[in-house]
Amino acid sequence: LQTSSEKLRAFIEVIPDLGLILDETGTCVDVYGGGDEVLSRQVTLFKGKPIGSVISPTEAPRLMGVMRRALERQQLELIEYTIRVNDKIRVFEGRVCPLYHYLPEEPGKKHVLWIARDITEKRQAEHRIEKLAYFDPLTSLPNRQLFKNQLQNVIDAVAEHGTYSALLFIDLDNFKRINDSLGHSVGDQLLVKIARVINAAMTTGVSLSRFGGDEFVVLQYAEEDTLSQARYAARDLARKLLDALSQSFDLAGGYYVVRASIGICLIYGSEMTESEILKYADSAMYKAKREGGNRYAFFDPELQHLADLQLKIERDIEAAIEKDQFVTHFQPQVNETGGLIGAEALVRWVHPEEGIIGPDKFIPVAEQTGAIHRIQEAVLIQACDFINQAAGKGLLHPGFTMAVNISAIQFDNDRDLVSSLRNTVNDQGLSPEWFKLEITESLLMENVALITAKMNDLRAQGFRFSIDDFGTGYSSLAYLHSFPVDELKIDRSFVDQIEAKGMAVIDAIISLSQSFGFGVVAEGVETAEQARLLIDRGVCAMQGYYFARPMDRASLLTWAERNTANSVSSGC
Repeated sequence: LQTSSEKLRAFIEVIPDLGLILDETGTCVDVYGGGDEVLSRQVTLFKGKPIGSVISPTEAPRLMGVMRRALERQQLELIEYTIRVNDKIRVFEGRVCPLYHYLPEEPGKKHVLWIARDITEKRQAEHRIEKLAYFDPLTSLPNRQLFKNQLQNVIDAVAEHGTYSALLFIDLDNFKRINDSLGHSVGDQLLVKIARVINAAMTTGVSLSRFGGDEFVVLQYAEEDTLSQARYAARDLARKLLDALSQSFDLAGGYYVVRASIGICLIYGSEMTESEILKYADSAMYKAKREGGNRYAFFDPELQHLADLQLKIERDIEAAIEKDQFVTHFQPQVNETGGLIGAEALVRWVHPEEGIIGPDKFIPVAEQTGAIHRIQEAVLIQACDFINQAAGKGLLHPGFTMAVNISAIQFDNDRDLVSSLRNTVNDQGLSPEWFKLEITESLLMENVALITAKMNDLRAQGFRFSIDDFGTGYSSLAYLHSFPVDELKIDRSFVDQIEAKGMAVIDAIISLSQSFGFGVVAEGVETAEQARLLIDRGVCAMQGYYFARPMDRASLLTWAERNTANSVSSGC
């Protein structure tokens, strides 16, 4: 018995946990292990004292309840509690189990063994891990993951109780400008300030999360009884947030105003999913941006239909490129006698299910996704094929040019535009001098230095330039003569009104062209009278339905063969 007791004593002395023997009144009978460092005082002094002298008076009743349950149920009980140690709160885990016949002289007296383990560091580590997983380190707001958990809880509550809620998706309108000009560290400071401003403006029953970047999400909990009440509540909150964000922020010694666009999706019914709600709110936010920003917009089902349609088009475009579904149609450009002097290459999408799709339906999407470059290459190759075939048959006179449209996106984003166009044409065995690159009037005014430099590079390769839809946009005559332009194209809207008030504009364009030494092409010519009036004013190049509709390559070759006799100008 003595040997066994010595072994037990040795084990108890080295374990880090503190063991207390308490009687059923909560008085400490014995203390084992732990060492004085656990409570920073001599633990043997607790012997003979009630548990309230170790535990705070507020915690003592809860711990006494655990002791009673352990004795009544005759099983192990667990509890977590706190003790102030050296003016700091420490977290302990208590394991309590009944102990019988502890005192030989009082075998009927009940006792418990209380093992106390300091788990403060463990809890702090868990808290840090949880914060990293669920909170944004910059603003300390709930992050995307925690927000999604909160959103699912709201969705469940809405479905269960038949109430209404709302999600507000906030995106800063001009944050990128500030971030780029002042630096990311200043941008981070701004995000912290904005988070505080939004938090201060919110009411009860609302939570704020940082979704990422300059995006924040506000979730209104399911408290409204009707859809109209939810709409009004969301509207009022959005207005309040916009007002709060209208203040100026002190950043890097200057004051900056940051606006925001807010998209609102109302949450109701039992069918809405987390991904749908986020998608709808995001669509509404972009609707607010398109309307000028610094405003809010509610989700519109038609808007989402358009967004879904755009996504489908994006995917279909990629597949169409791989399957060579983009074909080039050509509209002849003729002289005053109807002879072929040029053509405009117009891309069409031959969709297997929807038939021929015009460029207005897919070019804007292709520009956004970057697919425009691959479509452009396909158009250029097909245009080269026509020129090679027509020239081989002797159908083209030396002045023939093929007009190819170049989008503003290509000029802005494609650093390899010059080499790409040159290489594509050269690979087909042609010179760039066969081609006119059609650009819009507004493009010339966006970045004069950049556009001029790129145009000069292309001009040096042999390409010519035509300004499409001239007169419909805004251009500065002070700049116009500086651009390497060869031709102005009279827009069809002026030709349509040529017999009324459109003639004055056409005369002005012709006069301007003569002053600058530009050629002139009139598009959209649909009647003999329009053609006659244009010829009378010296317009020697025209295109339109009066002469020919856009046609595929084979049809244009046939058309050119029939018009070969007219291909020489009469001297207009």
